[in-house]
Amino acid sequence: GTDIVDLVPVPDDFNTIYAAAAKHLASRVPGGLFVSRDAGRTWTKLDTPIDSVTQVVPLADGRIFIAGGLKAAGKKLENRGGVFVLEKGAAEWKKLLEAPLVSTLAVHPVDPILFCTVEPDRESLLLSPGVWRSEDGGKTWKRINNGIAGAFSFTFLKWHPTEKNILWLGTYGSGYYFWKDPKASVH
Repeated sequence: GTDIVDLVPVPDDFNTIYAAAAKHLASRVPGGLFVSRDAGRTWTKLDTPIDSVTQVVPLADGRIFIAGGLKAAGKKLENRGGVFVLEKGAAEWKKLLEAPLVSTLAVHPVDPILFCTVEPDRESLLLSPGVWRSEDGGKTWKRINNGIAGAFSFTFLKWHPTEKNILWLGTYGSGYYFWKDPKASVH
């Protein structure tokens, strides 16, 4: 009964699968992050700082990144979303970026480069919508919308499977883009 929007196995451990569940403002269906450690037979809901998770990125080194939030969050603090990381062995999630709704997230597999897309929030503009990039693991962020002006409602953000310095971006109705990151490792 949950709106699963992302389903990702842990690299090199296909028995462990994470499921991101979005939550809509009027819905009673639970959102959040779920994990299965037995290849999907049983699931456990994990405690996360946001109720609606749009993307999960588990890395082989044990870190787990999540993104999410609610559209039209307004000024309600409990609805603020963003990008968060749970370091291996840590008990609490660390906030890397605060925004009403982060719809997609891409974490480079080797370098400390992160990209995310922030959706517009019509009630309270907490952060400008568009594509955001961090080259220091999420400590600082910069908006990089050159060449995609007017694009919003992002559908995917993925690193190329073999050329690790190329990032793909898809949108609803505004096209498909790619970015060749000058600081990302090629392989």
